[in-house]
Amino acid sequence: MTLNEAKILALELMNEHNVLGRFSFKFENCKSSLGRCHYGKKKYIALSRWYVLHNPIHFIRDTILHEIAHALDFMERGTSDHGKNWKRIARRIGCNPRRCNKQASKPNNHYKYVDTCSCGKTFRKHRIRRGITYFCKKCGDHLYRKRPCKTPEQYQIEKDLLNEIFG
Repeated sequence: MTLNEAKILALELMNEHNVLGRFSFKFENCKSSLGRCHYGKKKYIALSRWYVLHNPIHFIRDTILHEIAHALDFMERGTSDHGKNWKRIARRIGCNPRRCNKQASKPNNHYKYVDTCSCGKTFRKHRIRRGITYFCKKCGDHLYRKRPCKTPEQYQIEKDLLNEIFG
C-alpha cells in the first residue's frame, strides 16, 4: 500500500466515523508503534510511514480503526485507554479490540544507535538528543559515544581475561 492510498483510506474512515474535522491525519517516522491518536492541544491520528509501506492493507485498516476508536473514546470521556469503553467502541466500528497487532511486520535491527555497556546490557535508540548524556543505570557506563560498540560476548571475554590476569 502506498502512503497516498493509506491517507485516502484514513480520511475516508475518519469521515465515516465522524472524527474528521475534530482530528486531523498525518504520518510519522516512528518505528516502535504502528499508529497513535494524539488528543492534546493538537488532535490528530498518525500512522507510521514504515508500517504502511511494509504491511498489508487489512493490518493498516485495523490500525486506523484502532486509532479512530481512541478518538471516539476521547470524544465521549475526555480520555482514552484500552479499557472496556474503548473495546466496546472498537468492536462497534469493526476493529479488533486488542492493544497491538502481533502479526504486523515490524522492522528488525532498525535502531540507528546500539550500544552495550560493561555489564553486558544492550541499549537501542532511534535518535540521540544533543546535550543529553546517556548512561547505564546499573554500572554507570556512558553510552553512545563515538567508539566501536561491543557485543555482550566481547564484554564477557574481556571480563574473563581481566579476572584471569588480576585474579
